[in-house]
Amino acid sequence: MKLCPKVETKSIYRNRVCFSYGLPSDDFVLTDVNEAIQVNVFRYVPESSHPVPFKTVCQEILKLIKKCCQQVEDTLYGYHEHHITQSSSRDVHYVCECKSSSSNEVHYIKVNVKKQTCSDPVHCDKVRSTRSLTQRESMWFEGDFKDKLTFLKYLFSGVCLFSLVISLILIEFLFTGLVNINSTTADKANILTISDLQKVLDVLDDGYFPSNKWLNLGLSLGLLNPKLDTIEHNYPKDSERCLQKCLTLWLTEDIEATWSKLADAVDNTGEKAVAAYIRSVKVKSKKEL
Repeated sequence: MKLCPKVETKSIYRNRVCFSYGLPSDDFVLTDVNEAIQVNVFRYVPESSHPVPFKTVCQEILKLIKKCCQQVEDTLYGYHEHHITQSSSRDVHYVCECKSSSSNEVHYIKVNVKKQTCSDPVHCDKVRSTRSLTQRESMWFEGDFKDKLTFLKYLFSGVCLFSLVISLILIEFLFTGLVNINSTTADKANILTISDLQKVLDVLDDGYFPSNKWLNLGLSLGLLNPKLDTIEHNYPKDSERCLQKCLTLWLTEDIEATWSKLADAVDNTGEKAVAAYIRSVKVKSKKEL
C-alpha cells in the first residue's frame, strides 16, 4: 500500500510545530533546541493496526525535511543572491541510544549517512567501540533490522518515538520564520518536551506520587479519555507503565507543558504533598509562578 504523503499543521507554539502525516496519520514534531532542530516522530497505534510500516513513514518524513531545506536554500540563493560557496551546510545527526546516553545530555552516533544500513555497526563519541543500531535508531536507515522479534515486540507495545537532530542554521532560520518566535531563551526553558520525560518521572517518584493515580493525573492534564483508555488496555495492571505512557502523551500533545501545569494536575488528584514538592523543587526555581 502506498503512503499518503498528506501533511497538515496541528499546532504551532513558540519553539515547536506539530504536523500530522499520512492517513491514518502519524505525528511529527519540530522543536527548536537552540543550535539544532529536533525531529520527533510518533505513532499511537500498534504496528499491526497501520497499513504503512513505521520505518517507511520515518524515512519519508526525513526525505520531506531534506527537500524543504533544499527549497529554502534555493530560494535564498535565487532571491537574495547568495553565492553558492556561502550556502549553509546541512548535517543530519542521529541521536545515540547507547548505554552512556542520559536524559540530560544528547550525543550522536557516527555514521556514513550515504552508506549506512541497519546491519552496519556504529559508534559514538562516548563509546568508541562499535555496536549494532537499536530498534529506534534503525528507523532512519535502509535495510531490515536484524533482531526482528525484539523489534516487533517494541512496535506492538503502543506509542513509538524516534528522534533525529538536524544541525542546520538554515533550517533554524526557516523554523523561526514559520512559528514567529518572539520568546526569549528563558521563556523556552520553561516549556517541557518529550526529552524531559525522565526528569518528570524522577520528580514524581521523588515526591512519592502513587502510580495508580495515573488516570486521574491524565484527565487533570487535559488528555482525552479515549487515548487514556487505550493506554489502560495496552498495559492492564501495570500502573507504572501506564503513568509513563500518560506522561509521554502529555509531553507530546501539550505544547505548553510546564512544571506548574504538572503541579496543578497532581494537586487535582488529591496528592497535595506531591504538588507542593514539585512547586518547591521545580516551579519556583523556574520562576513560573
